[in-house]
Amino acid sequence: MPIKIKFFILFLAAFILAGCQTVGLNDGLKILDDNLGKTLNNFQGGQQNSVLDLFNKKNEKASTTAETLTAEQKNKIDDWLEKKGLNKYGDAKNAVYTGGTPLFDEKTGKAFERYEYILNKFPNILQAIKN
Repeated sequence: MPIKIKFFILFLAAFILAGCQTVGLNDGLKILDDNLGKTLNNFQGGQQNSVLDLFNKKNEKASTTAETLTAEQKNKIDDWLEKKGLNKYGDAKNAVYTGGTPLFDEKTGKAFERYEYILNKFPNILQAIKN
């Protein structure tokens, strides 16, 4: 049986067991939390690693910054923007910006690097330029 199904069944059982007791809402949530904690602690080592790997992969995606882009990736991003008919910031070619650029937030006083701005605006752009 796949791990997702096992986890769902254990979660459902813990939820049902927590609701069967005649306790207040806070106590019921604490019991549910305790039951889920016990269930998660009973995972086998390999399964724990797969859960941790899932979170690590999310962090790897978030770690891509303008500083880590190669010159080739930057060129591909610029080519992608051009093919999409967008300006160098990823907006319509005729876009007009207060202050002349979208890279400065006048409210916060924070300035952005152009490629950082593009990565935030198009989170999947690195996947798009690979193809």
